[in-house]
Amino acid sequence: MSSIKTNEITYAVSVCKDVYGLTDIDNDVYIYGVLSALSTLSEKEQKVMLLLYKQNLTLRQAGSVMDYSGERIRQLKLRAISKLRHPSRSRTMLVSNIILQSDKYKNELEEVSKAYKTAANELAAIKRLVPEDILVQADTVYNEHIADLNLSVRLYNCLMKSNILTVHDILCIRSLEELMSLKNLGKKCVIEIRQRMNELGFSDWADSMVDK
Repeated sequence: MSSIKTNEITYAVSVCKDVYGLTDIDNDVYIYGVLSALSTLSEKEQKVMLLLYKQNLTLRQAGSVMDYSGERIRQLKLRAISKLRHPSRSRTMLVSNIILQSDKYKNELEEVSKAYKTAANELAAIKRLVPEDILVQADTVYNEHIADLNLSVRLYNCLMKSNILTVHDILCIRSLEELMSLKNLGKKCVIEIRQRMNELGFSDWADSMVDK
């Protein structure tokens, strides 16, 4: 990462003070974060900020440079500051904010890791209880291609066109409304797929595909 010039540091700190409305944040300003946020502004807004905060011009002087009135410069400045105050930009301007975000993500990652380990242990326990041949059979059913389900031509074509290729894909359909949204799939196809999934042992799924 290239070094930052002194005038850029002063510029970033001045902008940050106005964004946060504080005067004692010099040591907390993350210069790269401020400059990065400034780069997301429009070209016109960036120029106004440079003239006012880096060159320290007055509103009238900046207006003369850009051929605008002082009031127009003031409006552009306020709009730029408002944009910079949005969390998507301001959260990377202060070191303290970045540390807080880092701690938050770290805690979330730890929670996800714990949940994953718990799920993995539960799955391992289930596998120890269920005979291996049954597990292999279940896995085979989930991955069975719809071409092997003896479906009607219409139902088969509907599923293929919707990129629903396996039993697992069918089980991922969570509601009758979602099922009926498949192109060209009518009520007869719904009855057919419910019957076929029932035969495969997925009665809960089949029962959920009815009007309530």
